Amino acid sequence: MTSMLLKEMKMPHVVSKAENALQGKMLKKMGVDMVIYPEYDVAQRLAQSLTREHVMDYLQLSKSISLIEVDMPKFLVGTCLKDSNLREKYNLNAVGIRRGEDLEVPPNPFTILSAEEKLLIIGNNSDLDALTV
Repeated sequence: MTSMLLKEMKMPHVVSKAENALQGKMLKKMGVDMVIYPEYDVAQRLAQSLTREHVMDYLQLSKSISLIEVDMPKFLVGTCLKDSNLREKYNLNAVGIRRGEDLEVPPNPFTILSAEEKLLIIGNNSDLDALTV
């Protein structure tokens, strides 16, 4: 109802929350500029964290590309990203390293990686599965 009233008031940009696809479709037909699905998005992130071993966080960028934060893979501990062959072996790119609350983006390719760190990786979902499952 609020979305409809805002569109009637000629608001230039209306963002509305939908609970399901049908409600989202209705909002789009009313002219809403952007429909968000927060419950679905949170459920999807939680499902990824629960079903992928060592995944701390997950962000889907497209249907086939995601950005994940994982515990440092054991095979990387004691090596540096430059020598890890992450791109060659898994077709993935490391875009950051988390050390406690600190985030290094882009990561220094020569820094020796430790088990206490988290790695932010971007790539195709199938390639991420090969690394995290």
